[in-house]
Amino acid sequence: MKKVVFFFTFAIFIAVAIQAQIVQAYSKPAVINENFSVDDGSIDNQIYLQNPGVRSTVIETITSSSQPPVAYAPLWSDDLLVTNTCPINYVNTKLAFDYDVNGYVYVSLLADHGTSDTIWTYLSTDMGYTWVRGWELWFYPTDVDVISYDMRIQANDANPYIYQVTVYAHSGDTYATYRRVKADNSTSDWYDFTSYNDIKWVEMDITDEANPHIYVVFNIAASPFGLRRAASADGGANWTTGSITSTQKTERGYDICAGPGPYAHLVYNFVTGDVIRVFRYTNYFTTSQGFLSIGTDAYFNYPVISSARYNAWPTNFIHVVYQSGAIDDPTTRSMEYTSSDGGQNWSGAGFFLLGDVHTVMPFVACTRYGTSDQFVGIATQYWTDDDSTAI
Repeated sequence: MKKVVFFFTFAIFIAVAIQAQIVQAYSKPAVINENFSVDDGSIDNQIYLQNPGVRSTVIETITSSSQPPVAYAPLWSDDLLVTNTCPINYVNTKLAFDYDVNGYVYVSLLADHGTSDTIWTYLSTDMGYTWVRGWELWFYPTDVDVISYDMRIQANDANPYIYQVTVYAHSGDTYATYRRVKADNSTSDWYDFTSYNDIKWVEMDITDEANPHIYVVFNIAASPFGLRRAASADGGANWTTGSITSTQKTERGYDICAGPGPYAHLVYNFVTGDVIRVFRYTNYFTTSQGFLSIGTDAYFNYPVISSARYNAWPTNFIHVVYQSGAIDDPTTRSMEYTSSDGGQNWSGAGFFLLGDVHTVMPFVACTRYGTSDQFVGIATQYWTDDDSTAI
């Protein structure tokens, strides 16, 4: 579990570092158990620094698994450099990350090559202390602008598949491409979604079977946006598609999660009345069981939804976290809704982890390995310092 907590905290550091005007930040992690007791960050191996600060202009090289330089420790634990050679596209990049049964960590970043964007995926086999660039995802030699992407790793396989879905613009058209590749590059498969135009965003999740079911959600059109779903049971060779709703308020205000079993859950922002809705699907994201309206928020942003994997429906806990407000607004808070009965009833919204302070980009996830469900949550506190310089 500590490996998971460490990496998620590390990932949030990178996300904070690339946001314009975020010049100082710290995060407070917590382990969330199914009985809703929350580790407040004062035990385990957590280090809560009193005066953290991001210094993004400092570049150092880590050559061993020793304690990293102070420049990489502005948070509660070791924050380590993935790369200083990737020409990151700061406008559209997102932190797509996952881990495999070996505990190896994978991070996908959007690389801007001027005339052709690519996706670079990095691998760490030592909890994030050292990284190698293992895979590059290219589309065309020129004129490629990646709009959105996501990545997942196959569970319970020593040589896992890396699953990727990417939306990009080329020659005036919008394309959506799925790819899976074995970690050793021995096998690679592609699929082009040809029925969607003008896609704005994409989210993906996979189940935990040896041959996982793959769930993809696209955001199309504009104001209000439409959500379309795609599901595959054969590694991406064939897909079942359908419409979810035509009433999504914003480009990025939705998320999809797998589990438990054949269930899937999707959170989105209904355009009328700023309502937050959660859909429940069964039969591996092919049959809708309807939705519940769990609350309202006019400033709903960057939602993350996560369900328990082992406890069968309807005993599975589900967490929905989101950012309420703009990143640089001091009134912005990270909020949470929770369900203990598979989404039939919800409580919230309450402040997520850090309480009534300026926090952004919350994250929650359920472990995918082991024999019991445990959630990891991260919230990042934001503040500014006139003497600091942001990227």
